[in-house]
Amino acid sequence: MTWDSSFWQTYFPEPEQAYACSALPELWTNNLYHHKLLKIWVPKSLGGLECNFHQGLSMLEQAAAHHGSLGWLINLGSGTNYFGPDFSAELASEVFAPNRAWLGGSGRPSGSLVKDGNAWLLSGQWPWCTGAAHASAFTLNAYLPDGAITSLVLPAHVLVKRAHWPYAGLRLTSSWEVEANQVRVDERQFFTVGERKAHGWPLGDLEFNSFASFCMRASWLGMLRGFLECSHSLACFKPDFAHFRDKLSHSHAEGLELLLKAAKVYENKNEVNRVEQQLQVLLREQRQEVMQAFWTGGTRMANAETIWHKAWLDLLLCGQHTLLA
Repeated sequence: MTWDSSFWQTYFPEPEQAYACSALPELWTNNLYHHKLLKIWVPKSLGGLECNFHQGLSMLEQAAAHHGSLGWLINLGSGTNYFGPDFSAELASEVFAPNRAWLGGSGRPSGSLVKDGNAWLLSGQWPWCTGAAHASAFTLNAYLPDGAITSLVLPAHVLVKRAHWPYAGLRLTSSWEVEANQVRVDERQFFTVGERKAHGWPLGDLEFNSFASFCMRASWLGMLRGFLECSHSLACFKPDFAHFRDKLSHSHAEGLELLLKAAKVYENKNEVNRVEQQLQVLLREQRQEVMQAFWTGGTRMANAETIWHKAWLDLLLCGQHTLLA
């Protein structure tokens, strides 16, 4: 299957109208499941797409170009596919095999564990768990009594979700806080990131931080392209903005080429490091130029009812992520 613009328009229609919604459209949610877009890097044996790294990043960029929130949800939802081979085979099947599997989570060690007989009790609060409204399970990090940090996976129904998102961008991502209050956990739910127990999963031995950085850059580049495409009509009114937009379009093309090049050779660390350095410089310049877009676009850029302003807000919020710093 190819995930070109016609795919996104067909299965995730009316992206401009979606900006006015307070939640992800039901049709979009159903199609996320139907087309396995939350299982980009899950083996076909568990109902996934089993994409290689290059294919998956291309999909993330295309989804984010179509709609910022959609791209963010697929990025963070499929990003947790990375942990699959860190689980036991039984746990991986429980988490990923269901048709409506959606693994959310948080990387913050915002909880604590205390021993309770043969099990553990977990308490804590984790902010910014993208897709919380839909997730079937969550990965979370917590402190053990000795101060060490462990990762664990829990079914969604044992956690309390707090539906609050005060930010101007990425409004459809339900990136809410989740809370555990003395939730009982057994050790089969513990895992260590990067300690592979299973073979046959995509991504091989790619380090998690590098993987997550690649994914975030793909989302950024997609949202940048989406903003540039929907601001075409604004460029018709503002010659200065048209010139600025053309410059950013060339920068986007260069950034995407570098990203996908690095993804194809990610096993060659020397080559990847060289390309990543180029990409980091380019993305840093893009972040600065996106801020300048507001002034170059003039008063029309500040019109909160326009599609380009909404896409710009998504892009700004994406750019705040530490993985793009």
